[in-house]
Amino acid sequence: MRRKVKKGESMWHLTWLRFKKNKLGMIGLGIIIFWVLVAIFAPFIAPYSPVEQHLEDRLKPPCEKYWFGTDEFGRDIFSRIVYGSRIALVVGIIVALISAAIGVTLGLISGYFGGKVDEIIMRAVDIVWAFPALILALAIVAILGPGLINAMIAIALVGWASYARVVRAETLSVKEELFIEAARAIGESDLRILFSYILPNVMSSILVLITYNIPSAIITASSLSFLGLGAQPPSPDWGLMLSSARVYVTRAPWYSIFPGLAIMTLVLGFNFVGDGLRDAIQPEKVS
Repeated sequence: MRRKVKKGESMWHLTWLRFKKNKLGMIGLGIIIFWVLVAIFAPFIAPYSPVEQHLEDRLKPPCEKYWFGTDEFGRDIFSRIVYGSRIALVVGIIVALISAAIGVTLGLISGYFGGKVDEIIMRAVDIVWAFPALILALAIVAILGPGLINAMIAIALVGWASYARVVRAETLSVKEELFIEAARAIGESDLRILFSYILPNVMSSILVLITYNIPSAIITASSLSFLGLGAQPPSPDWGLMLSSARVYVTRAPWYSIFPGLAIMTLVLGFNFVGDGLRDAIQPEKVS
């Protein structure tokens, strides 16, 4: 039975009420909150500096002193994972926001103006989608040079296309609505119509895309770090930790297990929230 909408309730309030009923979505939200708190309070949680070396304790298994064991330099893996959460979250969120800013702007322009502008932007989207995301990001980083900042730029330049495609499609629909015709009739500028009338009506889809884009950016950044093109030593980046751990996978399995679990849980958290948010925003499309 459909819940009766109360007077004064906003769309976002109703979305939150529906989202709370999604168990996986709430689990995902809990996971994200957990990692955000870990990142914020990293100096108070980590027992050691993430780059502090204890060469006498190289490759120690998990114990009372080192909860997750140590790496080949005797660095505490638990401390490195705690501080690495900052890198993962910053990379994921910043890359997603940059991709969204580029893609949403181009999608609005493409859908609203149409014609040659639309053709040029959509052909650019087709070119980006013609290559696997990681391969294209690798090519861009190879040009810019290795480093976390360059990796973030590369991932953002690859990730904008999905925003542009979705926003364009929704803009084509919204611009035919009567309130857009009314805005034109009273002399509103194209810029104001785009960002004051159309953008708020496509924001829900953008938020869902962002929640999916963040884990994708985290995985891609970790992959680039694993290949030596992202974060550089001695950064406590999770992908870089996995790269170093592959040499010791049989001798010190804990070295690769814990960074892998960290990536998996954070990515799952955002994916669960994305699924829950999508179902809450578009309940009529849930089977």
